[in-house]
Amino acid sequence: MSEEKLYAVKNDEDEWLDQDHLFGPGAWATPDKDDREKVAKHYGGHVVTFVEETGEVVKL
Repeated sequence: MSEEKLYAVKNDEDEWLDQDHLFGPGAWATPDKDDREKVAKHYGGHVVTFVEETGEVVKL
């Protein structure tokens, strides 16, 4: 299984940049890291990587 990462832009106030280029509670994530880096440079903030982690299921 290949691991695909998604990238989003977040500012220092823990707000996410959305598809309308507004910071708020919702994130606009894409697999294109270069695009997110350009957007972060233009609008401010930094790029955050989302990675799906698989874990072991433990029965209680």
